[in-house]
Amino acid sequence: MSLSKNKNVIFLLSYLLLVFYIVFLTPNRLSHENNNKLGKYNLSPLITKKISSSNYKSVYDLINSSYGDLIGNILMFVPFPILIINANRKFNLLLIMVIMLLSSISTELIQYFLNLGYADIDDVIMNTIGTVLGLICVAITINLSKEKESKVF
Repeated sequence: MSLSKNKNVIFLLSYLLLVFYIVFLTPNRLSHENNNKLGKYNLSPLITKKISSSNYKSVYDLINSSYGDLIGNILMFVPFPILIINANRKFNLLLIMVIMLLSSISTELIQYFLNLGYADIDDVIMNTIGTVLGLICVAITINLSKEKESKVF
């Protein structure tokens, strides 16, 4: 394994550890507001995210709102396909989407069964959007590098 490939694998593992920490170990996740053995869940897509922008007095209020949650779930998964492709170029787009979808659904199930946070179908949807955006970034980068190579020769 080359030094460059090792570095890419280390970036991928670091990213996965950061996502694990954010999803499962941040202080607000570890405080159990309900005393049930199972966590809370939402299976109605985008119903709970209806919010009025007039409720926010500052950017901080907006970031800590459902909008911040939506944006965070999207942004958290944008690097996912980029890092996977950099770590192992043999992955195809469908395989990346399947891995992302399984990891996102698994994360929500773990949150529900361990009563950590809030299992929400919206998170799976937003994570999928983030992965698609990451794949678009990869496609744009590949196309730009091909154009650059064709102009050199």
